[in-house]
Amino acid sequence: MFHKKSEDILAEISRDEKVKNISGRVLAFGMVASPGTSSGGKFIGIDPASEDSVTQLSQNVTEGEYLSPQDKNKVIIGKKLAEKLKVKVRSKIVLTFQDIDGNIVAGAFRIVGIFQSYNSTLEEMNLYVNQADLAGLQNTENNVHEIAILLNDADEVPEYKKVLFDRYPSLLTQSWKELALNLAL
Repeated sequence: MFHKKSEDILAEISRDEKVKNISGRVLAFGMVASPGTSSGGKFIGIDPASEDSVTQLSQNVTEGEYLSPQDKNKVIIGKKLAEKLKVKVRSKIVLTFQDIDGNIVAGAFRIVGIFQSYNSTLEEMNLYVNQADLAGLQNTENNVHEIAILLNDADEVPEYKKVLFDRYPSLLTQSWKELALNLAL
């Protein structure tokens, strides 16, 4: 489920002096298809600059280039997924998933970059697109499903997690370790 007031939440969190950077993400799970084969995938709609300020994703792009805000229907995929789909930079793939009303939607995307990770699951499942492209297909407007936060001091994560839980009790609040053990890029 997406956060209906996510713009307000993002703005409020970003003003906190403990927060170094923040990135809102739109998520979808579905099928990704190339001309020869298909696979399941996690589609992550990002603001390229915000995401890079939190995860340094651009540093993991080993072929092609990182997403730019002007890119329309462009995608970055993991090396393992590229091998599985038998695609490369400049290949086209089709993402198919459900919108917020349960309708099946699809979009054709051109691969602009391929990333590598120490975690093969990330490489095989995650696809990154511009947030506006995914939100447009999904009909989620400016709302996000997930917010990634980078604190100035990593030692403050447990305390800040409690602050977020108290401030937003209806939202799931997890540290990176809780969310995805061993998934560091």
